[in-house]
Amino acid sequence: MSRAAKKNFDAVATMRKIRDRASQQFEGLSAQEQRERISACVASDPKLSRLLDKAAQHELAADDATRRS
Repeated sequence: MSRAAKKNFDAVATMRKIRDRASQQFEGLSAQEQRERISACVASDPKLSRLLDKAAQHELAADDATRRS
């Protein structure tokens, strides 16, 4: 990328903002409370729920492939 090019989206800065916000929200919570909050967020967000389902299916398929080998 040349010096003249301008970024439209800074992924690193965005990730840092998201991580800082999550750290603030989880501050003072036990590990169990953190898991419960994350589960509630996933359950209430259809996109996250679908993503989690796809990840689980992918993991099951990988496990099946490993067992067959």
